[in-house]
Amino acid sequence: MRLAVELNDDAVALLVPAIIEAAKKEGLLVAADESADPLTLEECARRSKMSVTQVRRMVEAGTFKRVPGTGRVLIEAGSFKKWRAAK
Repeated sequence: MRLAVELNDDAVALLVPAIIEAAKKEGLLVAADESADPLTLEECARRSKMSVTQVRRMVEAGTFKRVPGTGRVLIEAGSFKKWRAAK
């Protein structure tokens, strides 16, 4: 399906920030300084659109690398990026 839309400058000025915010909420757009930070189980689940249980199983299976030496489960950002790129 194709959709053509013509927008004036005022409409674009309103839509672009809303689109960026929606993309951030869906985990599709991440600020550069956040991209190297480890992910919590919950954040990884939100960005991958999986349950926390599924993410935990992927950590146990070695799909996502756990940050060593922490009391809580934190996922290395690089392993998440690698998984997302292969998806």
